[in-house]
Amino acid sequence: MFVVRHTRCVMPSRRLDIYRALPGNWGEAAAELIRVETSGEWKDTNPTFSLYISDIARIVDKARPTFWRLLGAGHTYNALRTKFDPAGSYLPSLESVRSKPSPESLELVSKIERVAPSEILASVQRQLLEGRITRDELRQLWETYRPVLGGRTKRGRGVEAPRYDVRNQLMRVSLEESNFMAIMTRGGPGWLGIQGPANLYRVVHISANKHLRRVQPSVPDAVVILAEKEDSPLVLHGVEVGSSLSLLKFSSRYKRYKTDVDYLWFACHDKLSRREIADIPKEIGLLTPGPNCLEVVRAAKLARNGGKSKEGLLRMLLREVSKN
Repeated sequence: MFVVRHTRCVMPSRRLDIYRALPGNWGEAAAELIRVETSGEWKDTNPTFSLYISDIARIVDKARPTFWRLLGAGHTYNALRTKFDPAGSYLPSLESVRSKPSPESLELVSKIERVAPSEILASVQRQLLEGRITRDELRQLWETYRPVLGGRTKRGRGVEAPRYDVRNQLMRVSLEESNFMAIMTRGGPGWLGIQGPANLYRVVHISANKHLRRVQPSVPDAVVILAEKEDSPLVLHGVEVGSSLSLLKFSSRYKRYKTDVDYLWFACHDKLSRREIADIPKEIGLLTPGPNCLEVVRAAKLARNGGKSKEGLLRMLLREVSKN
């Protein structure tokens, strides 16, 4: 029996110190990893780059996934710097990056890139580089677009990450819904007539959550939890997303939907005629997507009958919000 062995990683202590100093100098560490990967230097001590990563992680006593995240974040940052600042006028080199943008934020942006439309993606990427978007906001945006990929994820090194396929009808429909959710989340509560930020404004994407959809089958695609001021009551706005054809079906189930929320809205991909609007129950508000915000075609009116159904839904939504 032949036993395959590989030479253990040996490198100058200065380079190891770069990795030991994580996370404060993550950019320098990522740049070093990219240099070793690109130059092929890892071949001097390891049969594969993956084993090189394993050895580094063992020597400096840090988790192996940390280094794969660093490598991916470094490549993402370099690509964004080339895209937005090719002359290197204002964005620092990767080696000079310290804490922001963080590897976790860059990883989220690389995931969003697989599915989000170019205009939304470019805005998010620029905000990240300029420090105008938080990691929590990026995570929420990724969770908004993640359902488009149907739950598929990247498994293992060398495996191509799943991406949006325009030829896939299910993906197209899911992407339209996610675009609405993204605009609703990032645009804030202005479409509800509120000037400035609200005390609480959270969008819960019901249709993207299998558990919530199973236990709350009569709830629309999304529910917005709103409290305009600190002492304002919590108000629920249900939002269904679809086309003019699905709107007819939604209108016929209006009484079923309205028992759980205070206000009910329909966000329509299509432009509705006056006649179509007149046939829709007047309590249902109508929305259409604008470039950066939702445009109100018709405001919703109080629709809830009251009762314990809203209380149960609210408790469930608040538990969901507290997880993030």
